[in-house]
Amino acid sequence: MRGNESLATVLAGALLVWPALTGCGRNEPEATQRPQLSPARVVVERLALVERRETYEVAGTVRPLYSAAVSSRMTGAIQQVHARAGDAVRQGQLLVELDARDLESSLRQAEAARVEVENAILEASHAIQSAEAQRQLAEVTYQRYAGLLEKKSVSRQEYDEAEARLNSAKAALAMAAARKSQAEAKREQADSQIATARISVGYAKIHAPFAGVVTDRRLDAGSLATPGVPILLLDQAGAYVMEVAVPESRLTSVQTGQKVTVRIDALEQSFSGQVSEVVPALDSSSRTFLAEIALPRDPKLRSGLFGRALFPGGVRQALTVPASAVTERGQIQSVFVADGGTARRRLATLGALADGRLEVLSGLEAGEAVVTEPNAVQDGQPVEIRETVSPPGSKAAQTAGGMTP
Repeated sequence: MRGNESLATVLAGALLVWPALTGCGRNEPEATQRPQLSPARVVVERLALVERRETYEVAGTVRPLYSAAVSSRMTGAIQQVHARAGDAVRQGQLLVELDARDLESSLRQAEAARVEVENAILEASHAIQSAEAQRQLAEVTYQRYAGLLEKKSVSRQEYDEAEARLNSAKAALAMAAARKSQAEAKREQADSQIATARISVGYAKIHAPFAGVVTDRRLDAGSLATPGVPILLLDQAGAYVMEVAVPESRLTSVQTGQKVTVRIDALEQSFSGQVSEVVPALDSSSRTFLAEIALPRDPKLRSGLFGRALFPGGVRQALTVPASAVTERGQIQSVFVADGGTARRRLATLGALADGRLEVLSGLEAGEAVVTEPNAVQDGQPVEIRETVSPPGSKAAQTAGGMTP
């Protein structure tokens, strides 16, 4: 009985293994087979050499076109600072107030002195009028006594007394006129003192020289302001330039008015700039010279931003592909090439981007047909070329309008 049970067990196991063994020789189920791809109608670009303008890159820093260190013209204690770093201010806005009590006291004293001088001038004018009246009376008396002396109607002593009174009246008149002249001179001096005092009082209020942004606040209320020591640093609003140090070898190629593309890394944005100034003096240690590039007004620009200026260079022949035809996976770049009616993925080494096109460094050759829409095909998929275009700037594009059927 035991022998029969063992034989039955072996036969049962063989029957279980048999389907598995026989299944190995069968074809894969239809669900696991790779589906047949239908042909894709694509537009391809026939690669050709084109003229490509070289550029050279120079790093630089964004600076304000105009900046000012706001400081006091006199020594005095700061009462209040009305702006902080980052504040936008308008031209003429009050920024700093100094303690002006002593200056205002001096102004009041000068104004009081002028009032006294005005009173002195008024008194001198009245004295002149009185002296003039006395002189006129003495003159008439003298003339009458002179006539009576000729007629022997008055004595010589009476005549001399009339003449003395006339001379005394003239002297009094001259003295009154002198006092008035002195008072008028003191009035001019008082006016000068008042003007000086008012200017000094005005120095106690410091205003913004132009509209801009406060970039730093150096002193606060209670500090002592002195001439030449900055209280605030102010950059003019909206007007910025990029300062770049250009290599000595490029001295003759950088010209005022030259168009330059500026790339600001932090903003991930490019700007069209123009060379506004070239400093011809070279730095002997770095063998570079400074150039300023005027930037367009943009609220996102800030002083101190790092950027790169792309200066135009010479023209050379290069092979390029449209950036839209390139597929990137990490650091790997590839394109699809229509080869014998089939799309083949081709790895390529590509260079700088310019005008929407990448320069081909290796992996592709002139004459190959690159699929312009890589998302429309798969590797190994049959393709039907619907349209063939030529690279902009190539000879084929110039003769055929950039497109051939």
